[in-house]
Amino acid sequence: MKRFQLSAIAALLAAMFSLTISARATDKDTILYSFLRGKGWNPQGTLLMDSSGNFFGANLNGGSANSGTIFELTPKGGGFYNYAVIYDCASSPSCSAPLGPLVMDAAGNLYGSTLFGEVFELTYTGGVWTAANLYDFGVSGAPSTVILDPAGNLYGTSGIGGSASKGFVFELSPASGGVWTFTDIHDFTGPDGDESGCCTYAGLIIDPSGNLYGTTGSGGSSSACTSGCGVVFELTNNAGAWTETVLHSFTGTDGSAPSSPLLMTPNGNLYGSTASSGPGGFGTAFEMRKVSGVWQTGTIHAFSGGADGATPNTALVRDALGNLYGTTLAGGGGGGECISGGGITGCGTAFELTCTGSGWEKTLLHPFSGLVDGAFPGGLIVNGSGNLFGVAPAGGHLGWGVAFELSPK
Repeated sequence: MKRFQLSAIAALLAAMFSLTISARATDKDTILYSFLRGKGWNPQGTLLMDSSGNFFGANLNGGSANSGTIFELTPKGGGFYNYAVIYDCASSPSCSAPLGPLVMDAAGNLYGSTLFGEVFELTYTGGVWTAANLYDFGVSGAPSTVILDPAGNLYGTSGIGGSASKGFVFELSPASGGVWTFTDIHDFTGPDGDESGCCTYAGLIIDPSGNLYGTTGSGGSSSACTSGCGVVFELTNNAGAWTETVLHSFTGTDGSAPSSPLLMTPNGNLYGSTASSGPGGFGTAFEMRKVSGVWQTGTIHAFSGGADGATPNTALVRDALGNLYGTTLAGGGGGGECISGGGITGCGTAFELTCTGSGWEKTLLHPFSGLVDGAFPGGLIVNGSGNLFGVAPAGGHLGWGVAFELSPK
């Protein structure tokens, strides 16, 4: 029996014990594509969907030199998709070891970052995708995935460097002649956040006013965790000068190690997850509301391992009705095909959080089993029909990961 090993970092965060949860029939799971080693494998993060229903994503490995690939999934009717490698990251300029999700501008150009510290652009001209390296962090390490503002500027975070060596937030701005300008807009110092000591970092989100919001996996005011339990922060731009405000400092009791981007709803509420700690011991989903000018934070679900799932480390998404969806890296049972350390099993879950008026109800939508439907799912996206799409970097029929769809039965 083939088993899939969770990464060492995730194994430190994931552990399990059983929990009885409210039941609903699990969603229908459809495999859109099982990745092949030669055409790219180990799909990362979250898919990007364009206005025509095409999906774009990044494989960390595979291609002609095992440097990874950028791919497109195009619907061909009947729920089937065509898979195409649109750029082999062994080519020059390179996007070696790309991360997901990608972002797309109004002209259809794609932007992304890599595990080796590059930020790149892919442009479609004359039926061919070409790449350009916009910035190379070099010894400054791997940046987070990037986001795009309406003016075409890119933003992200890095855990290596900064004045206190605890990471920083950066801006990349297009300039004349195809040159991009790099600006360090905030250095973390510890009490206001700390991104050092990890390998990949949560990306940012931007509000309609151009303010940035994000999380750091450590830092903050709590002494309950070594180097702090993490923070939620806001960066406000005033005539080119950025000011950081810590909106919440986690204490361990309400979770620790937030490692995914936030979600902002139209009314300005923030939602996110922590990968560890909390009342159940295995991470939390949280909500932040601004009341009389003060941010208030509450746990809307505490993960308890077992069938409930463990280690939520991807962004939450929201449908038109206000329901939230997300994944956990471990837990769910899953037939014992996955190992996350110490004999712990579970290939991860997809879940729904529904506001009932008096609180939030959590529903298990799908426990991943490994060999058929993938293992360790990345983040989800939701379409107008309420169907969920995502990738899992391991498992599937061929063992190299899958792209999947979850639809209500």
